[in-house]
Amino acid sequence: IFAVLAISGATLALYKSFASGPVSSRDRTLSESAVVTETVIILSLFLTMAVLFIAFGGLIYLAIATIFPQRLMQTWTTVVPATGFQQHAKLCIFISGLSILAGSLGGRADSKELIRGVLFTDEES
Repeated sequence: IFAVLAISGATLALYKSFASGPVSSRDRTLSESAVVTETVIILSLFLTMAVLFIAFGGLIYLAIATIFPQRLMQTWTTVVPATGFQQHAKLCIFISGLSILAGSLGGRADSKELIRGVLFTDEES
């Protein structure tokens, strides 16, 4: 649940920061292209956050499996020894979720023009 909430929250934070918002026509209706554009922006951001979540999780698991000694993992939680895959997966999910949430908050400081340039590049430029 935390992973889905983290990915959704990061997507929402970036969408609110960078999206232009749907533009109404003169008769105050939304055009099909505006709806499609906003949908593509939301899906692109969500998929990007999901890919980052998986990548961070993989890197964290690799670090846990290779760097930390076994004796440290037996005592660092003080409740249950964190030596099994399930405990490692929980730690990876938690740290990955925090990573993308922190990254999305930091991403709000980027320029709107930069993000729009990445999303709406034309082939001639």
